[in-house]
Amino acid sequence: MPAVINFGNITPENKMRMLKKAGIVILYFLVISTTVISIDYNTQGYVKYGTYFEGKHIGGLTLEECSNFLDKWWDAAQQKPTYLTCKYMKESIPWKNAKEWGVCLDKKDILGQLSFEGFITKQLKLNNLLNLDRIEIVAQYLFKNSVLKKNIDWITQNLPKRIPAKAYFENNFFNYKKESDTYYVDTYKLTENILLAYNNCEIKEVPLIKDIPEVSMDVLEKIKHVVSKCTTSFPSNLVERCHNIAKCAEHFNGLVLKPGDSISFNDITGPRNIRTGYKKADIYSEGKIIKEAGGGVCQVSSTLYNAVLLAGLKIDERRNHSMPVSYVSVGTDATVNDECGIDLKVTNNSGSHMAISSEIKGNLLTFRLLSTTPLSKSISILVTDVNMNPKKVKLIQDNTLPKDVEKVIEKGGRSGAAKTYRLISENGNILKKEYLGRSVYRGGTKIIAVNRE
Repeated sequence: MPAVINFGNITPENKMRMLKKAGIVILYFLVISTTVISIDYNTQGYVKYGTYFEGKHIGGLTLEECSNFLDKWWDAAQQKPTYLTCKYMKESIPWKNAKEWGVCLDKKDILGQLSFEGFITKQLKLNNLLNLDRIEIVAQYLFKNSVLKKNIDWITQNLPKRIPAKAYFENNFFNYKKESDTYYVDTYKLTENILLAYNNCEIKEVPLIKDIPEVSMDVLEKIKHVVSKCTTSFPSNLVERCHNIAKCAEHFNGLVLKPGDSISFNDITGPRNIRTGYKKADIYSEGKIIKEAGGGVCQVSSTLYNAVLLAGLKIDERRNHSMPVSYVSVGTDATVNDECGIDLKVTNNSGSHMAISSEIKGNLLTFRLLSTTPLSKSISILVTDVNMNPKKVKLIQDNTLPKDVEKVIEKGGRSGAAKTYRLISENGNILKKEYLGRSVYRGGTKIIAVNRE
């Protein structure tokens, strides 16, 4: 028989007392429950149950455990092949994994997406006492800049190099050669394509942007004025010297100079030696004439120097020979030596696009300066204060020669000096007399062997 509580004999005072006690017990229970839940909420140390990272359940892990899980996951995942191609490259891109492309897992971002809960909530979910909402966390990536840059540099080195535009004057006609197309890597899209190739296991293209030409065809075809010209002659029987002159002059043929461009003769030609195809021919050296690779290129630099002077361009560096030369007058020669750093340097200060055109016909070397605008004034070269001394002659006895027969051992050269000016005129009136410098020639002794005995 069930127990029955009989309240019939309880007085109203006792009944009120019992209700108060029951209320206190219920209130105490509510306070304790709220406190426990509050503590559980404020001590959220576990990833919410139902949280998945790339298909793996990570709910219930602590922050440290989750961080370690991500490290292990990425150690394996970064080895995944990531294929890219580039249609303009000279060679194919070697196979690389994500790490070798510079891809890194963005742990900070991933951990920042996680939601946490307390131990009690965790246990309730673990025992299926609370509903689970599935939370998907997607891997986020960033790039190690140094590795990414190394890859971009390698790709760039294997892309087609710029072949400059050229403008020539040949057989009384202007001819033009368009600048070749060049490309550079679109860094932002490259990172996108690397991740697409990685995530989707597909081959992606290296994104390239077509570069803007340094000289457009519109500008190039406006170079149609010959503003200066200089021609020098050379002995056609000196085969090695003729070879060197032609080889050297070709480096400048068609060279376009944008406004403000500076050029160095030595930089344009590069080293001039046997390895680069130059032959041994006569050069001046310390007052003597010796044979050396590249003999004859000073005629190229001197002819170019005169053409540049007559075009009105700025001369940044020029040096005269140790002895006068036969192909230009004193004060207007320009020697060069790539090994000693003796150079001819010029700047296009005309404000217009210009081009250098070289031409060899027979034994004549001609340089022309071409421009988008004709010269508005006349330019000429004036050499003054010329003071040249006769060659010094030294006789040496040579008993191996027949009596009174002479043999030239050293040709030598005259010593002296001269001042050079550039005159800018209009309608026969000199507007400007520009001093270019004083050329000093040390000369060389002519040595003659003779048998006087």
